[in-house]
Amino acid sequence: MSVLAQTFTDWECIVVDDGSTDNTKEVIQNYCQKDQRFHYVYQENAERSAARNNGIKHTKGEWICFLDSDDLFEPQHLSDLAAFIQENPSPRFIFYGSSTLHDGSLSKNTQEPYDASPDYFIRNSVIPARVCIHRTLLEKFQFDPDIVIVEDTVLWTYLHINFPTQQLPLSSAIYRWHDDNSVNIANNCFLPRWKGLKKLFNDPEIQREISKKDRKVAISNCFYGIAKHHAHTYNFGKTCWWIFRSILLDPRSPQTKAKIYLLYAFHRKHNL
Repeated sequence: MSVLAQTFTDWECIVVDDGSTDNTKEVIQNYCQKDQRFHYVYQENAERSAARNNGIKHTKGEWICFLDSDDLFEPQHLSDLAAFIQENPSPRFIFYGSSTLHDGSLSKNTQEPYDASPDYFIRNSVIPARVCIHRTLLEKFQFDPDIVIVEDTVLWTYLHINFPTQQLPLSSAIYRWHDDNSVNIANNCFLPRWKGLKKLFNDPEIQREISKKDRKVAISNCFYGIAKHHAHTYNFGKTCWWIFRSILLDPRSPQTKAKIYLLYAFHRKHNL
């Protein structure tokens, strides 16, 4: 467990069991008996947003990080964060880079510099393992339990619009990529992303902050992702439909040629 391997030792770990049917309870309770920094919380299955909110409710510390079951922290991760926070203790929303672990190979992901634009976290995917948030911020905003896949993007958008936000040059959070990841294109991850962004964009505060053009681009990108899913499942009709919607919403997109080529390649492949 990467939490136990941390060089920084003054932490608490809240493990939220979201109605698992395996032996999670026995495994974690064994850790709890050996180390009082671990705390086990059970809830009936309510998905990731409710689980994270429940975990937040049970924390005692001032600063909160998230670590999904797929992800890891390098041993110095919390030490580096603690050193920065000690020098900059004011409440804020902190985010940083990450690496991806795939087939045993670790590669560092590039970060787009934070430009404070309202749609930054809509344009840039930031997994929960890449943030550290002062608990006072999470007393006003939490994860929306009605949104899946894009629930983190929605929360980060509200936080950086309303509170001081800072990007750190760290890459010590590790995302493990595998075929069962919820954001895999084969799982049609852009469909729930579209639904979550629609709810976000219906908020008058967000409409004031994020331009109509930027909102259209974000939704158009979702439509393109849905089209690529249907191309992956060999459904030409639905691929055409979602490509058409994507282009109609954002006809000047740099991706328009790629969208048209996707249809051409799909048609050519299945008509040879």
